[in-house]
Amino acid sequence: MYKSRLIAQALVVASGTLIFIGGMAFSQSEDVALERIVVTPNRFAEEVQKIPASVTVITAQQIKDSYAANTPQILEGEIGLVARDYYGNGTKASVDLRGFGETAGSNTLVLIDGRRVNEIDLSGVDWTQIPLDRIARIEILRGAAGAVLYGDNASGGVINIITKSGRGRPNFEFEAITGSYQMQKENFSFAGSLDKLSYFSSITQQSTNGYRENSYYRADDFFAKFIYDFTDKFSLGLNGAYHDADYGLPGALRESQLKSCSRRDSKFIDDDAGEEDWYILFEPKITFLDDNESSLPVSFRSRVLNTNWGSGGYGSNNQRIDTIGICPKVILRTKILNKINTSTLGLDFYKIDSTMHDFSAFGDQTGDADVGKKSIGVYFQDELFILDNLIGNFGYRYEKARYDFNYLDFSGFLNNIDDSSKLNEEVFNLGLAYNYKDGSRVFMNLARSFRFPITEEFMLYNFIVPPFGRYINKNLLPQRTFNYELGLNHKFNPRLEIGFTAFLTKIKNEIYYNPLTYINENYDSTQHRGIELSWNWGVLDNLTLRGNYAYSEAFFDGGVFNNNQIPAVPAHKAFFGLDWKIIEKWQLSTLFNYVGKQYFISDQAHNYPKLDDFITLDLKISYKLSKANFFIGLNNVFDEKYSEYGVISTVYNERGYYPSPGRNFILGGSVKF
Repeated sequence: MYKSRLIAQALVVASGTLIFIGGMAFSQSEDVALERIVVTPNRFAEEVQKIPASVTVITAQQIKDSYAANTPQILEGEIGLVARDYYGNGTKASVDLRGFGETAGSNTLVLIDGRRVNEIDLSGVDWTQIPLDRIARIEILRGAAGAVLYGDNASGGVINIITKSGRGRPNFEFEAITGSYQMQKENFSFAGSLDKLSYFSSITQQSTNGYRENSYYRADDFFAKFIYDFTDKFSLGLNGAYHDADYGLPGALRESQLKSCSRRDSKFIDDDAGEEDWYILFEPKITFLDDNESSLPVSFRSRVLNTNWGSGGYGSNNQRIDTIGICPKVILRTKILNKINTSTLGLDFYKIDSTMHDFSAFGDQTGDADVGKKSIGVYFQDELFILDNLIGNFGYRYEKARYDFNYLDFSGFLNNIDDSSKLNEEVFNLGLAYNYKDGSRVFMNLARSFRFPITEEFMLYNFIVPPFGRYINKNLLPQRTFNYELGLNHKFNPRLEIGFTAFLTKIKNEIYYNPLTYINENYDSTQHRGIELSWNWGVLDNLTLRGNYAYSEAFFDGGVFNNNQIPAVPAHKAFFGLDWKIIEKWQLSTLFNYVGKQYFISDQAHNYPKLDDFITLDLKISYKLSKANFFIGLNNVFDEKYSEYGVISTVYNERGYYPSPGRNFILGGSVKF
C-alpha cells in the first residue's frame, strides 16, 4: 500500500541532483527549469503558497510509484486522514478528514474534475469508479475552508481528483499487475495532442478473489477526455467514463464467530452487488478582457446498483441514481489600490433523482422509493494581495435544498409517504497567508460550513406507540461547523521542509445515528481539535526520509454522552517512509503506518473496549528504465492481524469486525511506446 506524501509544499525545487515534488524525492541528471505546483481549491489554478489552508497534492508520479490498488490506499498515508476499506477491495470504503468517524463519508466532499460524486443516500462515494491510471493529481483541502466554493458535505475537507489530459506526440502505455488473492490488473492508455486537440483515453480491467471469502471484485472501466482549443480565448472540454463492476459483500464477523472460524471467513456468502456507473462532462471555457475567465460545466451521471441480501433471507433491491449538474462560474482579475485582486463568482445547481425497488427473498416486490433532491448554491470568493507576500481571502455562500420523498409499501406493514423538506444555509470564510520566504509560509483561516442530512437520515420509524409506521423527521436540523485553523510550512533548505497545523472545529447539531433510540438525531454540540505535523528530509542525494503525525480529539460537548469520545476517531495516527536509491535504476521504499485505538461504531456510551491499534510495514523494490518500470512489493510484512473498521451489533450486543488483509505481495510493470 502507498502510505507516503506530506504537505504539498508549494514549490518544486531543483537543487543539484535532487528534486522535491510534494514530499517525494526523485533524482535528476541535470538542472531543469521547473514551475511552481498549482492547485485548484479556489476553483482556479494557483500556487499552493497563496492558499490560507492546509493543502496536500498527490502527483501522478507519486501514484505511479506506489503499488496501491485503489484511491483509498493512496490516501491512507496522508496526514490527519483515516481511510477505512471494509472489505480490502475498495468497493466499500470511507475517507475521514478531521475525525468524523461513522459519518465521515457525509462530511468529506469528493470531486472528480470539480464534479460532485457524493451520493444523497447511504450508498456513499464509489471509490472504485475512477482507476488510478487516469488520475493526474489528487488535491486534499482540509477543514471547512472549501465550504464557500463547494457547499454541502465539506465540513471535514474536500478531495478533488483531477484526471489526465494528453499532450505532445501520441504515446501508448501498457501496465500489467498481479498479486495475492488472484489479483490481476491490465491497463492500456493512449494520449497526445494534434494541433488544437488534446486527447487521453484508457481501458482498465481488474479482478481479485479478495482476502476474505466472498470479497471478490471484478471491474471493467473506460475513460476518454478531449479538449479542443478553437482559439487562445475559447476552448471546449469533453470527458466521460463507464464503470461496470460485480463484487461480494462478506459483512462483519462478530467476536464470538471469530473464536470458531478464520479471519478470512464470511457469514454472508450469498450477499453480493453489481453496478453500472457512467457520466459525461461538457465544459466550454472563455477568456475575456485579457485575463478574466468564465466556464459552464454541465454534467450528467447515472448509477445503477443491484444488491442481493441472500444470506439473511432479506431479499434484494435495485436502485438508479441520476445526477444533473450545472455549475457556471466567472473569475475576474482586477487591481485594487494597485494590488492584484481575484474574484470568483458562481452558481452550483444539482438535481438528483433516486429510484429504488425492493423485493422479498421470494422475488415479489415489497416496496418502491422515489427520492429527489434539488440544490442551488450561489457563492462569491475574493483573493487580495494586501502586500506582495501577504494574501487575504474572503468568501460567502448561500445554498438551499429541497427533498421530495415518495415511498410505497406493497407488504401492508408500513404506511406510504408523500412528503418534502426544505433547508437552507449560509457560510463564510476568512483567511490570510503570509509567505515570509521562498517556499515558507504561515496561514490562518476561520470558516463556517454545513451538512444537509442524507435521505436515510430523514427516516423515522415508530413501532412503540400507535400509529405505527415510518415518517419524515422534520425536526432533524442541518449540521453547522465553525473551524479555526493556524498553520506553518517552513523550508529550511532545499533538502528539509516541515509542516505544522493546529485546528479547532466546533459543531452544532452534528447528525448521528443513536443506537439507543434507533433514529438519526442531532448532538447538542461536539468539538474536534488537533495538531498535524509533517516532514520531508533529503538526507542524501539518494536517500529521503518522510513522515507525518496527527493527534486528534473528537468528543461530545454536552448531552447524555458529554465528554465521551466520538467513535471511530483514533487519537494518534503516524506514518514514516524511506526512499533509498540503492544503485542507478533501483530503488527501495519502506512504508510504516500506525493507527491508534478507537471506539467501535455505535459505542457512544463507551460500554465496550476500544478497537485495537495497529502497525503495518510495506516494502517495495522498483527498477526504472527510460520507457519501462517494474516493481515487486510486500504489504503487511509482519502479517499484522487488524481491522480498520469495527461496529457494535445492537442486536447481539457484541463487537463486530471487518478483518483487513494479511501479508500479501504485488508484482507488476509498465511500458511506454
